[in-house]
Amino acid sequence: MRITDPARPTAWLRWLDSVVLDLFRLLEYSLLVRKGISMRVTSKGQVTIPRDLRETFGIVANSEVIFGIEGGKITITPRHDKGRQADRERLARFLAALDRLEGSGDQTMNADDVMALTRDR
Repeated sequence: MRITDPARPTAWLRWLDSVVLDLFRLLEYSLLVRKGISMRVTSKGQVTIPRDLRETFGIVANSEVIFGIEGGKITITPRHDKGRQADRERLARFLAALDRLEGSGDQTMNADDVMALTRDR
């Protein structure tokens, strides 16, 4: 095994760091979506997008967003390349899966029971 200098992270460590950060942002976004956010519309029709949402979706100053209507709701989507669009679609599928799983777990099971179940497979 090769030991690397901790002051010079490898590409793998940078990738892992970005994945962990993305997971935290995903969880934070999931909580924001479930909680709901209320903002006031100005007389010019402007609304401030909360910082957490801007950071989660990479919306920076002077970037473009796309407005749409889906299921009777107004949507705002950052205008990015196709890779970012694919990421957003995966995120939407993941959140939908979380919604389907919510409340389906056995609350009486502890971590040891879950581990025993998964080891027996």
